[in-house]
Amino acid sequence: MRLATIVVLLSVCLVAANAQDDAAKKELAKFQGTWALTDVEKDGRQAGAEQFADYKLIVEGNKRILKKGDQVVGESTFKLDPTKSPKVMFITMTVGALKDKTLPAIYEFDGDSQRVCVALNGISPPMDFTTEAGNGHILQVFTKGASCVAGPAGGAGAGPRGDGMTRRGRGEAGHAMRTGDGTRG
Repeated sequence: MRLATIVVLLSVCLVAANAQDDAAKKELAKFQGTWALTDVEKDGRQAGAEQFADYKLIVEGNKRILKKGDQVVGESTFKLDPTKSPKVMFITMTVGALKDKTLPAIYEFDGDSQRVCVALNGISPPMDFTTEAGNGHILQVFTKGASCVAGPAGGAGAGPRGDGMTRRGRGEAGHAMRTGDGTRG
């Protein structure tokens, strides 16, 4: 009887692990390719577009390479846990200022954009996609097929959507849209 119970429990654990692995593989496929950095926010303040102009993220497998122009400014590997809500990723820096540090983060996709909110303190993943003064979170928005310059600093018609709005706006998580003048709409 005891052996049967152990076999059943092991089977359930294996099925659950396989389901999580399948979900992670599907999510991993969404990250693949080259992404333009189109918006950045830290400490509740949006960075000017000139600060992240020409940045791109290249994802191959579970490896991320961040470049400014042709110069590599950071490399990392990442592991996903799409079973959490919000979805969680752990980014382990392999090149750059934070080398050997693992940063917990949350992520979501909205069409051709991905939002990643990273806890720079390395303690635990953020609970939502907001940054506030002193919370140590940085929110990055990457867009496939966008130019590497976007955001409200570009003025009317700027931004990857062509309407003066950034892609960080009201998406799946329902957060406020950043308008062309930098205010929340």
